Amino acid sequence: MIVLTDNHLFAIPTQMGTVLIALVILGVTYVLMRQAPRILGRLGQPGAELMVRAMGMILAALSVELIQGGLASLFYSLLRPACFRSAFSFFGG
Repeated sequence: MIVLTDNHLFAIPTQMGTVLIALVILGVTYVLMRQAPRILGRLGQPGAELMVRAMGMILAALSVELIQGGLASLFYSLLRPACFRSAFSFFGG
């Protein structure tokens, strides 16, 4: 696991907090993966199918949001008036 932190921006205790949170998340993920057969047994086949469908809907919603944001910024940069492009090109915009 590699954790990239801005050493010049954040103090060591803040960076250690980030590492601690990452380790807690890894631990919870490990426990859930180890308990997956028991969880699946409790959910049953209909419950597992329901979870798959729910996760698919969440993934679809996230992908639509990302695509919409990307297209909006693309169209904004392409369709903004030329006078704004030339006036603000000095500022990197």
